[in-house]
Amino acid sequence: MSLKKTKQIRTLKGLDRNLIVNFKQIHVDRLIKLKKFSGSFTGVGPGLDKNANPSTGLFENFKDPNSKGSALTIGTRRGMELLLELEEGTLKPNSPYWTKYYVRMDSDTLTLDLTDDTDLLKYLFLREQNIVAEGLDEIELNSRSEFLLYSEEQEALSRVEGRSALKRAYKLADDLDIATKLQILSVYGVNVDATQTNTITNKIDEKLEADPEKFLALAEDDNLIYKSLLSKCLDAGIITAKEGSYYHNEIVLGFDKESTVKVIISKPQLAAVLKAKLSGDMELIQQSLTLNKEVE
Repeated sequence: MSLKKTKQIRTLKGLDRNLIVNFKQIHVDRLIKLKKFSGSFTGVGPGLDKNANPSTGLFENFKDPNSKGSALTIGTRRGMELLLELEEGTLKPNSPYWTKYYVRMDSDTLTLDLTDDTDLLKYLFLREQNIVAEGLDEIELNSRSEFLLYSEEQEALSRVEGRSALKRAYKLADDLDIATKLQILSVYGVNVDATQTNTITNKIDEKLEADPEKFLALAEDDNLIYKSLLSKCLDAGIITAKEGSYYHNEIVLGFDKESTVKVIISKPQLAAVLKAKLSGDMELIQQSLTLNKEVE
């Protein structure tokens, strides 16, 4: 998969270091490129984190919620100090070490071999900087990107996984019945008449092509029918959203869509009322209300 800032590297334990990572400038100014012949260079120094300390990309020791006992997992800050044989605390954000730290590029592309301890520190540092995009996909998402950090092997794997997910999504979509397709589309906010089969197929294809993994997660969600019910009720005004909360009449059902879906699942009578109101059948509405008035 592509390198992503959202996936933090908090410890060196289990980290795949058998990677060659490329670091390059995204937009190369022709004048700057000419100046390089006279000994000029470019690179990246530390930005500032939310505490106005240098952004190092390193993490302190932490308690792993999946591990037993009270022992702490060694974070990347201490892990790198041990690898580089530095005194403890040398790589803390407030350390003088970072005042002079700078990843220099003498050519168009800097190659980092993660089996090299010094290159590993550069990698951890660079992936935390706001002006560095991680992976080709992030260039368009990060408007501040001036540099690119990517692994050709991981980018290739990402493309393979993307194609695989798309194939799975198409296969799954072919096996879905019309009712399920309509439920999926309703969660996306798309309402189509059940008789418009070609339109339904076209809309499903559009959604799965845009993000096959999201489509697969939704299509395979055990709570799809309830998520669809919530979406339809919101569109019909049966459930309303006010200041981040979701209401059925004056009763708060939840503070986001996930919690609201859980409430609907836990209260079959409420689900019956909502379905009856969607149908518009007054007899069904009266029957559902009589079944459990307390949901009103």
